[in-house]
Amino acid sequence: MEDKRGWGWDPSKFFSVKSFFYGLCLENSLATFPVYNLIWKSVTSMKVRVFVWMAWLGKINTTDVLQRRLPHITLLPSRCCLCFSHMESIDHLFLTCSFSCRLWEELSREIGIEWQNPQSLRTWMEQAAAISCDNKRNLLFKAGLLALLWALWGERNQRIFKEIDNTWQEIWESTKRNVGLALHGHKEFVGWSWQQWHGNWSDFC
Repeated sequence: MEDKRGWGWDPSKFFSVKSFFYGLCLENSLATFPVYNLIWKSVTSMKVRVFVWMAWLGKINTTDVLQRRLPHITLLPSRCCLCFSHMESIDHLFLTCSFSCRLWEELSREIGIEWQNPQSLRTWMEQAAAISCDNKRNLLFKAGLLALLWALWGERNQRIFKEIDNTWQEIWESTKRNVGLALHGHKEFVGWSWQQWHGNWSDFC
């Protein structure tokens, strides 16, 4: 019988990007890595998961990243467009910015989890992945975390490219709506009305 080449990570023996990805996960035990599970096993959309993964890796184009890539060009303004007080970086934009902190405090209050005010996005996501609480609150918290990161990035881009500002309250309401859309079909939330999704989650958990 003639020997033939075959791709070992797919039963069909044909190469695919999907089989390559899962093969790497198997080889590197990524599937047991808490942040991997937090992101890739979440119920949010694929574009949100990809974005959050890139943010965790420090690969999104905040001003400080762009400036390092283009050292011969001075990018102005270089300050955060959410608080207008500090230079924009991944850690500042998503965590230490006063505007962002208000949203994290709101999420923590409604879930009943203490906000630790971490200084690094990587640290925060590692801590968040390790948080243990009842399943309903766990789902709300982790879906809310990813949704808030996505919402903050969207608000940042909207302010820069469209010159449209939203209040933190408006962003929080849209975040709760997106979490509701992601989780409404989950067995833990059977019977939840849209009034509950838009209400104070602590009243129903």
